[in-house]
Amino acid sequence: MIETTTIEEQIGVFLVQEALQGDATGFDLDTNLIQIAAIDSMSMISLVAFLEETFEIDIGPHELSPDNLTSVRTISAMVRRLSVAV
Repeated sequence: MIETTTIEEQIGVFLVQEALQGDATGFDLDTNLIQIAAIDSMSMISLVAFLEETFEIDIGPHELSPDNLTSVRTISAMVRRLSVAV
């Protein structure tokens, strides 16, 4: 299994580059991505594709909930859970 820090780092870098246009000001593992409008429908598609390709997991529609996508930490937890299931 991939180490948690590596998962969180990779997700964080992706989100800063793609969703936050490189501006990491005030961004950390617990930043609520929904509240700061970092994730919209288009960035959600990119994020899911990134996660599936990078971590070799399948994300079903039932996984696309705010509980799993609120922050880097919750996304990382979902990735770890799905990678164990593979």
